[in-house]
Amino acid sequence: MQTIPRPLIRRLQRRAAAGRADGLRSVPETTEDGSDLVRLQRFGSRFVGAGLIGYALAMAPGTIAYAHLTAAWWAPVSIILVVVPAGTMIVASFRPRFDRATALAVFVATAYLATILLWFVAWDHDVPDAVSGWPVWVVQLTGATSLVWAVALRFRMAVVHLVVVTVVAQTANQLGSRGHVEVLLYLNSVLTVGLAGVFLAIALVAVRTAMTLDATRTEARQSAAEAAAAVARESERGRYDALIHDTVIASLLAIRAGRPEERLMRQACATLDELDRWHRGDEDDPTVLVATEALRRIRATATAIDDEVLVEIAVPDGAMEIPADVVQAVTSALGEALRNSVGHAGPGADRVVGGWLGVDDLQVAVVDDGVGFEVDSVGVRRLGIDQGIRRRMEAVGGTATVSSSVGLGTAVVLGWQRS
Repeated sequence: MQTIPRPLIRRLQRRAAAGRADGLRSVPETTEDGSDLVRLQRFGSRFVGAGLIGYALAMAPGTIAYAHLTAAWWAPVSIILVVVPAGTMIVASFRPRFDRATALAVFVATAYLATILLWFVAWDHDVPDAVSGWPVWVVQLTGATSLVWAVALRFRMAVVHLVVVTVVAQTANQLGSRGHVEVLLYLNSVLTVGLAGVFLAIALVAVRTAMTLDATRTEARQSAAEAAAAVARESERGRYDALIHDTVIASLLAIRAGRPEERLMRQACATLDELDRWHRGDEDDPTVLVATEALRRIRATATAIDDEVLVEIAVPDGAMEIPADVVQAVTSALGEALRNSVGHAGPGADRVVGGWLGVDDLQVAVVDDGVGFEVDSVGVRRLGIDQGIRRRMEAVGGTATVSSSVGLGTAVVLGWQRS
């Protein structure tokens, strides 16, 4: 009975214990920081902030004209309480993360309401002889300050704020222009709320549209990620199937009664190394290989399977760099072809690996003078020929042809050309 070395058994046991549930690596999840909704909030902050500052500057003459109705401190304080929060909104909209919209809304809205309430404190109960404009200059900002709640996506608070500050501002303006309150004039407040409500409705539609676009984009990306994951899983399964067939099964089929050959032991260790590498997901190989390195790998693959095989591959001066995945496909298909030859060509068959690695293409052929076979009778859909040779080359844009006749040997030609 053949004796299997104990270190090899221990490695097999560790490999089995560490096996994955489904043999597939998960796809990392990625997210995008920006969104249409956030961009809309940034734009809204700049728009509202610039509007408040611009209005404050435009109303400066009126503010000065009616400054005698209040204590001297109210006019500059009112401008500060409008301009500073508005400027803060603009500055915040340029920060890398826009995550303080609600705090900004509270700041702007509270400062505006405080401006109106402080007017009652500062008013000296005097009225102008003739009214031109608005004695309380901030009365026209009720709609703009309500929009800051829309920027924060707090539309109910926007409506509440609009109604409250409109009534309070209307009261202050009536007292500043007439010295008393007339109920009928509050109808103007209804008009103000209605006009501002139109802008709030537009903002609501814009926000819902942005949210719909974000949701659609997220769904599209999720679908694309799921599709890519499915393709990756199929690719990984194909790689795993080929790995099991080309290395594990090939090593097991090569076992014969008696003490294992040194070549077979090296092949078994190399198989376990490849399984461990696949399990870890190592991706340290370079993306391209020079022709001499590609030749070294081809020669190493061939001699590992048949140490008597003759390898004659020409590498002319100026040979190209070859993509690493192409070299991997060629060496794997070459190994499959050689294992088939060793197993089926007969005990007296000789094997030759020949070809070239050129500037724009490569071709590697595995030829033996063994017993041969009828390709049609065997079927090209066998796992070794189809998955191990043809599909592996097709996956990298290459070709593979298998030719054989009974008594005349077999030839497997692998080719690839730079597109």
